[in-house]
Amino acid sequence: MQKANHLSWANETIHVERLEPLLKRLEENNLTLNKDKCKFGQSSLKLYGYIFSKDSISPDLANI
Repeated sequence: MQKANHLSWANETIHVERLEPLLKRLEENNLTLNKDKCKFGQSSLKLYGYIFSKDSISPDLANI
């Protein structure tokens, strides 16, 4: 089984529209998420030494 590290969509409205059915399917199948490992509504994402945002991809200066 492949593990998803992140999900992202074009805007907050689409994010909520797509996230709600996903969370419902998880609940229906008795699956849970670890709240300490989940972040919702983030404007940027640190991944593989980079910071990804809506407008740019830049190196994570903490790794330089």
